[in-house]
Amino acid sequence: MGVIDFHAHILPGADHGSHSVNTSLVQLDIAKKHGIDRIVATPHFYPHKHDIEVFLQRRALAVSRIAEHLNESSPKIAVGSEVMLCIGLERFSRLDELTIGNSNTLLIEPPPNDFSEEYISTVAVLKEQGYNLILAHADRYSAASVERFLSEGVKLQINASALCTLVKNRAVYDWIRRGQVVALGSDIHGSNKRAYRELNMAIRHLGTEYERIFKVTEGIWNSFKTI
Repeated sequence: MGVIDFHAHILPGADHGSHSVNTSLVQLDIAKKHGIDRIVATPHFYPHKHDIEVFLQRRALAVSRIAEHLNESSPKIAVGSEVMLCIGLERFSRLDELTIGNSNTLLIEPPPNDFSEEYISTVAVLKEQGYNLILAHADRYSAASVERFLSEGVKLQINASALCTLVKNRAVYDWIRRGQVVALGSDIHGSNKRAYRELNMAIRHLGTEYERIFKVTEGIWNSFKTI
């Protein structure tokens, strides 16, 4: 069946997830050893801080630097971004260049403490524009806030670490039961072996629920261009 890591910071120099090609290669080696065969690279993009041209050039350079080290046994990589949601994002002229693997799927990260209705209105317009929106690490936010995104048709990505705690997050398991979670992610930064151990632990813990999630994740993945 394989394992898809839907949220990883593995591109060298693209953001603070990996500062060198060597770190990225260590990350990929850890992933491979843990059975991860597909990875979505999601460097942070902050519309209020980053120049889009500079970001895209930096990301392209990172891709070229890592691509020359990939071989048939390496995990497949789809390149995207983790886009900070901001009011008016629907008017961002080059938003399609931030989607994953040249598809219509956009991984969005809301501001940590502001879920005003203006943000929800932006999400509604993005959906009307045809974007498949997935909320990054939904486990970090209040259930009430996530439910507002769900009401607009946004789906959820959960970090594996949220499923490896002694105390269960009831909201996360409710979203899984309802079919709202479409992907798991390691959210790996640096050469942290724990990130992929937790991804495997989460998969074992979910059992048949993971099989259902994986089928959805794979369906989304199949629309991606990879390197």
